[in-house]
Amino acid sequence: MALAAGLLLAGCGAPAPVASATQAVITAQAVAPEATLTATEENPLAACPQATGDSLAYTNREDGYCFLYPADFTAGPDVTQPGRGVAVRGKLADPGPKQQEGLVVALSLARNGPPDGLDSQAYARQWLDVFAPGLQPEQQAIRLGDTRGVVMGGLPGYGSQRGAFVVTPYGRYTAILSPEPGEVEGASNPGQRLWDTVMASLVFFAPQAEMVVVRPEDVCPVEAEGVKVYTSQADGICFGYPADFAVDETLPGRVAGGPVLGEETGFGEVQTSLTVGSFGYFPGQTPRQVLEPRLEFIDPATVQETTLGGYPAVTFVDPRGPWASRQAIIGVDGMVYTLIAQPFATERFAAGAADLERVWEQVTASLAFFTPWR
Repeated sequence: MALAAGLLLAGCGAPAPVASATQAVITAQAVAPEATLTATEENPLAACPQATGDSLAYTNREDGYCFLYPADFTAGPDVTQPGRGVAVRGKLADPGPKQQEGLVVALSLARNGPPDGLDSQAYARQWLDVFAPGLQPEQQAIRLGDTRGVVMGGLPGYGSQRGAFVVTPYGRYTAILSPEPGEVEGASNPGQRLWDTVMASLVFFAPQAEMVVVRPEDVCPVEAEGVKVYTSQADGICFGYPADFAVDETLPGRVAGGPVLGEETGFGEVQTSLTVGSFGYFPGQTPRQVLEPRLEFIDPATVQETTLGGYPAVTFVDPRGPWASRQAIIGVDGMVYTLIAQPFATERFAAGAADLERVWEQVTASLAFFTPWR
């Protein structure tokens, strides 16, 4: 089945799993004695380490953790996890002989949700099921103060990554290092130094901010006669679609159905489809403002402001490509999602017009958003 390139459609928020990954053996320095102190209710920061000549201290009171990181790194918001977590980043390194661009070593740490009855090992297994099904990396236990976690290497991302998965009484936490030490020439020493410094000093305490979680069962539609439900834990989206359509296992968020409408060079068989995906983080912008720089590519007469899934949205028609497509963008607390139905060409693909209208109406009427699982 074919899929034309849409105006706004992007991949899922999480990196796509890779076919194979290094089964890395993870090493971590022993936890420093001063990091094993226990925070008290009266003084939750009592266990937090103090900066030294070689390291700086970072404290996140809202999410309940603190740690040291090398003084030649910089800590700031994690742009890959909008509104959540911290990223500690090194300086841009010169490209190696086999690299096309420079490299930045980075470690991101975030509180991802309540414990939900999981321990660290079960959390790591569930993370693999959601983001890297079929991957079986070597696991190693790690001690972080008085908390035990699980470390895995060879995780999918922009190159191979290393991750620590920890469940405390306060929530689920991940620390992801990219690239994994040894994965890219020149990254071994700073990456390992960053990892060891953070892991040796990381302390958890009771968060000051409550994490509000919207769960799928609270908002998603239920299957009924003639209706199936698609749910993406990674993207935090769900919707009902006609039961005679099928989920495309090669492209998350895409359902297709109806007769084969023809063939297109470079695309193969053409069939009616609709795809919902995440586009990016645009804090403070309305869907219309996100669309504004792209108006030159679409038919402005088709732009309509509306509401989808309870959130502001804009629908429009994109006439480009081998055929036109009916699209929408939806703003959900700063995140932007896209919806693309195609081919939207009644004269050329008359046999699919009714199916496209049917799947569009079914999805837009049932589309819902929840807190993505991390």
